[in-house]
Amino acid sequence: MNAEVPQREHALTVLRRWNSFTPLLPTADAGPGGGYLLQVTGPKGPRGIVIDPGFDFLRNLQDSRHSMRDVHAVFMTHSHVDHMDDFEGLLTARFEGNEAADDLGTGDKRHLDLFLSLDSFQKLAPLIEAQKSGVVGKANIRTLAPGMTIKLDDYGVTVTVVGADHSPRQPVNGGYEYKDDWLRHAVGLIVQTHDPRWTLGFTSDTRLLTDASIFPFGECDILVAHLGTVSFPQLLSLAELTTGPELDELLEGLKSAGGRAFRGGVETTSLYALLKEPWQKRSDFAFGHAFTEAVNGARREDPRSGHLLFRGVYAMFENRKNRQPSDGRPWLGIISEFGLELGSLRNNIADALNHSLFNSRVGDSNGRLITGDLGLRVTLGERLAVQCTACWLPAEAMEIDARCIRHDQRIEYNHDTAACRRAEFSRPTPLVHQPRLVDGRAELPF
Repeated sequence: MNAEVPQREHALTVLRRWNSFTPLLPTADAGPGGGYLLQVTGPKGPRGIVIDPGFDFLRNLQDSRHSMRDVHAVFMTHSHVDHMDDFEGLLTARFEGNEAADDLGTGDKRHLDLFLSLDSFQKLAPLIEAQKSGVVGKANIRTLAPGMTIKLDDYGVTVTVVGADHSPRQPVNGGYEYKDDWLRHAVGLIVQTHDPRWTLGFTSDTRLLTDASIFPFGECDILVAHLGTVSFPQLLSLAELTTGPELDELLEGLKSAGGRAFRGGVETTSLYALLKEPWQKRSDFAFGHAFTEAVNGARREDPRSGHLLFRGVYAMFENRKNRQPSDGRPWLGIISEFGLELGSLRNNIADALNHSLFNSRVGDSNGRLITGDLGLRVTLGERLAVQCTACWLPAEAMEIDARCIRHDQRIEYNHDTAACRRAEFSRPTPLVHQPRLVDGRAELPF
């Protein structure tokens, strides 16, 4: 009788928290940036793909009990520093690992496959050239362009490159026009694993353009959408509206164009009245009025922004919900790229979007949206599951309760069960330098 063949499994780990430059700030509120680690099981064994290694990525990688041995390729979607700051550290770590392999005579020298947007490659070319012999080779480097399809047989994945619009705009004659800068080469990614077949989408940083920019992500099993820094009026309103049917009207208002009615025919004055009382109590009614104007279209969004913001994130996930595939597998939306100003309100955003799309703060059996934070790990095998950060066991997405620990802005993804809260399931504190054992021996952290 043949032995049972183990089921292949892939995993996505979120290794980032804040966007932009804020991880550099020497303040108590500043926290880590980072990127993503996609682990796939290819025909030649496990492979690790890093996407956008920004501030603190290496530290986050180690704190999540991974090492450079889990990194085989790097994808970079654009050249902003919060998406590439730790790239040099990755090259250096790989170089030092190869040097150690030479000294120990193990022969375990590795290279990094690099897939970079054109602007990223142009900025990093001197670093790559300096490390070419010890870390990368010409065959391992490719620049990314919209419409490109890359089949990586050793990884067991196919990557489709999607266009992004992250280029800044400047005021000109009462309107806005694009600046001629490197960021016009920014891209998003769609990764399809071969066995088992799962599709993951990464919008990266982009503004909402047309339906054509949403369509490619419509059948992703996991869709990572970057929100970006929100306007102050929208931020203040989120602090007031966290539960109840008002959220449905709020999200519909954010999505609607100026002058159009809200869901159910409720006029814009209804939302104005909804905001009026809380802001009068705060003696700060002007901000409530400013948000009402934003919802109604007068000051809805900053046209200079290169991010999806609320309307774009909502449109991405609404499109995904409306295109539920015939196989009926549940999908997961991950909201990421948060500005530091959102703090503990990140969960409120996910709850609001879930409520508006699914009439439930935890989604339904077809899909769910969840806040992306350090430690969120999603496994993709026979089913899609979210790893509980308390007991480390996989759970259906709807079973996970995402709770923000306000003192350090950390989000825990826990089973909402008594068993998960028992002391014997408490999670040990990860040790950055604790070696993993491979065949009974401690492996090198390279």
